[in-house]
Amino acid sequence: MVDPGVLLLADGRLPTGGHAHSGGWESITSLVSEPEEHDVLDFVELRLATSGASEAAFVGRIVEEIAAGDADADFIARADAELHARICSPAQRMASRSQGRQWIRIGALRDPVGRITELARDVAHPHLAVGFAVTAGSWGVSGVDAATIHLHHLISGVATAAIRLHGFDPSLAARLVVSQHDRIGSLCDPQRWSGLDLADLPSRSNPLVDLLAESHRRWDIRMFRS
Repeated sequence: MVDPGVLLLADGRLPTGGHAHSGGWESITSLVSEPEEHDVLDFVELRLATSGASEAAFVGRIVEEIAAGDADADFIARADAELHARICSPAQRMASRSQGRQWIRIGALRDPVGRITELARDVAHPHLAVGFAVTAGSWGVSGVDAATIHLHHLISGVATAAIRLHGFDPSLAARLVVSQHDRIGSLCDPQRWSGLDLADLPSRSNPLVDLLAESHRRWDIRMFRS
């Protein structure tokens, strides 16, 4: 039987605020006035190679610590601070924290002993990857599964935004996830995070995406918050 926690975490209909975010795609439209589907694929591959790689490792490492029974509020706060240092854009930081807080709220639905609230007590608004990892780990989901689901949401979030903005074929999200199967598998290899100090986890970003995020925040008209 598939763990219900895995099914819930992978459900894009969970009210975690993801519908209000494009994963940076809307800002890219300032450079590509009439994007095609291959442009979305290129952007997804860019996100996976940069912030996606870093976030997957953080998710895996946090879940690993929780599964071992070694995680405490101090560890989660340090993880959040390390991830914060890897997100250069203030706009992206705000978007990340907004969604991370929602994951902590969702996590409480399956946490009768308040473990999630205790782990996140020193971080009022954890970053997305941290909030998701705390929920996944507390629900007993493995590090590999959690990292994989996190990247699934990254891809599907960008694709869904592109569909809403440009009227692409609704199957685009599924096709993108399938096309990135091998890439996701390589990024979710436990060797990328197992036993590593938080400071040694991947640190990848893209200056262009950061700059576009700051510009996007000042748009007079936009469909998404990020």
